[in-house]
Amino acid sequence: IVFMRETCYHAGADLIVCGTNIPQPDGKFVTPAFDCAANAWKLLKLDGPNPAGKTGRDVSMGFMYDAKRKLIWSVDTHGEVYVLRLDATKAGG
Repeated sequence: IVFMRETCYHAGADLIVCGTNIPQPDGKFVTPAFDCAANAWKLLKLDGPNPAGKTGRDVSMGFMYDAKRKLIWSVDTHGEVYVLRLDATKAGG
């Protein structure tokens, strides 16, 4: 089960990015995102710390897009702040 409760619209990439991750057989995670232009779901491969926790699920997180800086900001259940500068082409979006 994937919890896609926290989402944000990334205007620069025209994606709705979900604040959850899906575990893969190799132990890595992918992040679901909806490509508005293509009207299709994508799976983004993102490096770095995971604000959705070790299981890819954290329903106590904040998640927003900062249009001025073109960043996605997230705060996890412990109050730790994460920042992502998404390059959708490199991430597979």
